Amino acid sequence: MTSSQLKILITGVGAPGTKGTIHCIQNSHLPPLRLIGVDLHEGAAGKALVDEFYTVPPPESPSYFDRIQEICILQDVDLILPQTTREVAALSSLREKLHAPVLVASREAIELANHKGRLLEVFKQHHLPHPTFHLAQSLAEIEEAALQLGYPDSPVVIKPPCSSGMRGFRILTEKQLSFERFITEKPLGIEMPLRELLRIYEGAPSDFEVILSEYLPGDEFSVDALLNENHEVALVRRRNQIRTGISFVTTVEPHPELEKVVIEAGKLLGLTHLYGMQFKEDKEGHLKLLECNPRVQGTMAATLSAGVNLIAHAISDALDLPSPPLTKNSASSSFYRYWGGAFQNEGACHVF
Repeated sequence: MTSSQLKILITGVGAPGTKGTIHCIQNSHLPPLRLIGVDLHEGAAGKALVDEFYTVPPPESPSYFDRIQEICILQDVDLILPQTTREVAALSSLREKLHAPVLVASREAIELANHKGRLLEVFKQHHLPHPTFHLAQSLAEIEEAALQLGYPDSPVVIKPPCSSGMRGFRILTEKQLSFERFITEKPLGIEMPLRELLRIYEGAPSDFEVILSEYLPGDEFSVDALLNENHEVALVRRRNQIRTGISFVTTVEPHPELEKVVIEAGKLLGLTHLYGMQFKEDKEGHLKLLECNPRVQGTMAATLSAGVNLIAHAISDALDLPSPPLTKNSASSSFYRYWGGAFQNEGACHVF
């Protein structure tokens, strides 16, 4: 730090989890703060939550580095805290060149964690909990893998090895939509028969690759973790209500076995700082890996309900700042998401 203020640049401030991330930073042991936010869009809601805001090009753009570097120097930034999967991948490659340190793991670790196929192979090799899966690179291999996984008697999951949110994710099933489901469920469009999926993939590039895995029908869990020289801590959250991939109700509850798995896996992958993993129960109730998020997870702020501020402690560790002991409550605790908003009027931003 070069002044009495800790200056943190937060990327992707239009992301849904930005409000929670900023709440964790502002309600912590950290020194006085100045928050600089960046996003691809001028109208990003997070613009109303930071002290200074800038637009940046997409992280895949050749000018992304120059723009981030320019902002870091102009604002004398102490730390960069990335929020989105795309920017984590870009910043992990640039971190040695930037004016400020980045709260992100190495490029090799990020690439491994973000590639769902390679990630599953690591879990399989080290006998960590994972679903039965196959990699497919042709229509024939897709069909063969689906049949090996029990289709059509059992549903099968298909997804790209590298994607974010639910992009490219589908559940292959021959089960017809019942009247009750048609009336009571919101249309998600994630179920389709194998023949329809094969028709779509007829237009795919010749070098495509997909993952097919067993369908996991049980409860879903998300694990938030901090791994560095000072801390090895993980907190497990049961995802009670999920909408468009975002936790709206989640319960932090002790789960020593799963916490141990996530820390062990983080070390195997070479992850550092903040990351998360998601698991789901199979039909026997065994938890198996869904994916890894090598960044701040969108609902990581829920760990505050367990008395743990993972984000603030990660910042302290990265900048070698003093911090209180990190201890977590042993009892379960719940987090509920609700809607707020931000509006802009004649250049002024307001949040409610």
